[in-house]
Amino acid sequence: MKSYLSQLEPSFLNLAKEIEQVPDRDGVIKRSAGTRLPEVARSIRHFIFKALPQLLEGREVSVSISLDRNHYSSSNSYNVESFRYNTHVERAFNKLVDAGYIYVVNKG
Repeated sequence: MKSYLSQLEPSFLNLAKEIEQVPDRDGVIKRSAGTRLPEVARSIRHFIFKALPQLLEGREVSVSISLDRNHYSSSNSYNVESFRYNTHVERAFNKLVDAGYIYVVNKG
């Protein structure tokens, strides 16, 4: 039997396809993620699952993300999920912001 969470995987992939068509702040649509689309979907899943416990508890949802490129190096022990800056921040996080799914409240 499949788990409920695995049934959400196609939705993450669809969302990744949707946000790659959203123009950035300058009105430019970047080239397609291509073969990295599943990686973008994995990043989207990460953001949603980080926010889910607070959402289920009925609290205001707030999560943090490192925008430091060095955080995503393979030698950083805190990057346990092996995210890449270009995929995790530029193709997933920034595009979710541009599409209006995520709002940046505090920087820093």
